[in-house]
Amino acid sequence: MLHTPIPNTKITQLEKFTPEQLLSIFESSLKTGSMKVDQGLLYEAWATLFSKLYLTPDELIDSMESGQHMLGEDNERMLCEFIKADCASRGIFVLNVIKKGGMMDRAALIMIADLADIAGIEYENSTGLHILVTACDKRVRPALIKKAGKKLLSSVYDHKDLPALFLFFGMSDLSIPDLDAIEKVFSKNDLRQVMSKRRQGKNALEIFTELSPKVRQNAPRERNEFSLNTAVKTTKLGAGSIVQEVSPVSQDSFSVPSVNVITGKRVEPANVSIPHTPTKKTPLKPVAHVIIPKTMKVMIVDDDEIIRNLLQLRLKLLGYEIFSMAESGEEAVSLSEKTKPDLVFMDIMMPGKLDGIQAARLIKANSNSRIIFLSGYSDNDILDRAKEVQPDGFIVKPFTDTVLRVTLNFLK
Repeated sequence: MLHTPIPNTKITQLEKFTPEQLLSIFESSLKTGSMKVDQGLLYEAWATLFSKLYLTPDELIDSMESGQHMLGEDNERMLCEFIKADCASRGIFVLNVIKKGGMMDRAALIMIADLADIAGIEYENSTGLHILVTACDKRVRPALIKKAGKKLLSSVYDHKDLPALFLFFGMSDLSIPDLDAIEKVFSKNDLRQVMSKRRQGKNALEIFTELSPKVRQNAPRERNEFSLNTAVKTTKLGAGSIVQEVSPVSQDSFSVPSVNVITGKRVEPANVSIPHTPTKKTPLKPVAHVIIPKTMKVMIVDDDEIIRNLLQLRLKLLGYEIFSMAESGEEAVSLSEKTKPDLVFMDIMMPGKLDGIQAARLIKANSNSRIIFLSGYSDNDILDRAKEVQPDGFIVKPFTDTVLRVTLNFLK
């Protein structure tokens, strides 16, 4: 992800600072008010500070969980107070760390902050905790689960009334350490009590019981391999109708926290919608969705990891189960030769020698893959170039779930 850098002279100066000098920036900001200090400077100071003290995020987490205070307990309390003050002032610094920071930066935020303060941030119909869960790196997630604890994960809801815990259940790369951390925080009775705020759909224990065997039986896979994910939605064909079974929640929609990712493109992830599940009082009617073969292989190509993961989640909820990921045109072409995807969602504007249109042309020349372009732009030049590839669809970002479903329905 790209973000507007602060001047090189400032970055160079920060790299020469000692940890004590970097800490003084936050102490000074706490006294004067975090909103009055250059947010770029604060963000870079945070990243520089922890990269000087720790080699890896794992070392940081292990050290702090064991009670070792390389910063010193007083300095940790000061940083915690700085974060509290920032959260009380809309959380600009915290959101910068979550959205633009690396694994080390987010790990430090999780271990230093009082996560109740972050949960109090309201941003684009979500909470700071939901945004942190969505952006959190896989290796750091167990620490986040344990640090957030039972109360925050079960009682902080987004605007769709979903507790933060349910976001973990919807992740395609849910892992055994995640499950172990959840079991450490929640008893079975605790999980049984966790539901949507409306008390609709399955409870957390039912979902956990369904997911746990699947996660524990399947070995972890590399990011760029096709994998059968543990999606919690299945489609059963009934007599003259399609019955949708949805977990974790049987309600009108499932919301993933919206995150404005600064990538130099107009990208704004939208909500994830789940078809309405009929109640006993509602007659079961045919659902006009695509009937998707479970063996269909889908490749998502985008240089932004958050966008890739969000689109994958939305497609999972529509019934797709087998995915591969690529973050550049070159990687997409190479991966398609090995895996022969049936359907490719291709972002047009990407770094490297091949943009999305060039990569799609090469993929189509060597396979029968269907291409759906994704773009934050729709000017005539891009449209004319895209038409030459004869794609199966073109979706302009930001797009709704309806647009995605309609595009898939019109696939030949």
